[in-house]
Amino acid sequence: MIFVVSAPRSGLNWMRFCMEHYLGVKTPGKDVLIKADTGLEPVFRRAHNARKGAKPDKSKPLLAQTRPEDKVLILLRDPLETFVRAAEKSYKEYRGFIENIRYFTGCKARQKHAAYYEDMTAKPAVMLETINFLGVAPLPGHALPNLEQLTADWAKLGDMSRGSYEVRQAHGGGSMTRERPTDFQFHQQKLNEAEKQQVWRHLRRELNEEQMALLARYMPQGGIRTVGPVTRIGDMIRTFS
Repeated sequence: MIFVVSAPRSGLNWMRFCMEHYLGVKTPGKDVLIKADTGLEPVFRRAHNARKGAKPDKSKPLLAQTRPEDKVLILLRDPLETFVRAAEKSYKEYRGFIENIRYFTGCKARQKHAAYYEDMTAKPAVMLETINFLGVAPLPGHALPNLEQLTADWAKLGDMSRGSYEVRQAHGGGSMTRERPTDFQFHQQKLNEAEKQQVWRHLRRELNEEQMALLARYMPQGGIRTVGPVTRIGDMIRTFS
């Protein structure tokens, strides 16, 4: 079994588009290129919050479903971008981001891979590496691309995927960075510096050292500042508000 966990707007739809385009397989979620009525079963299970399980079995958390022989992929985006874009600045909605990281480090799967939104969006080699990790066999008449082919197709596929996303995700505003797809700090501009530090303090409270290491590339310059007891109490109040 293959499990893919990601907060919303973390690159899953882009990966799904590439897989369906090249491999001809069905991936879980709203139809991208392969329609549901083809009768094909999705080639992996996905979850935006690992604690809530994944279709078709949402009766128990993924941690209880995952076996040593399974594969687990986590897609990660800048925690500040996710806090604004996916969680809409709600710590309650941000739980999925945290639960996915906890699941990834704690599950029994021997084969795990972490891929980052910025790399998968801008680097064909990273997209190819991620799809190769999943090891999904192409259907007849399809084939996994090599790096040269994927690189040549990259811009065209990106335009096609964003156009499809505009339609499928219109309720969520569609692609908000379509004019600047490599602006990876677009959404966090809605946060001031104090709010950014609050998010990072929240993550440090919730995640252990191994889990925080997955986010090291995003760590604020100068680190997470130490605060006094009044600020810590304020942080806790905001978390539950």
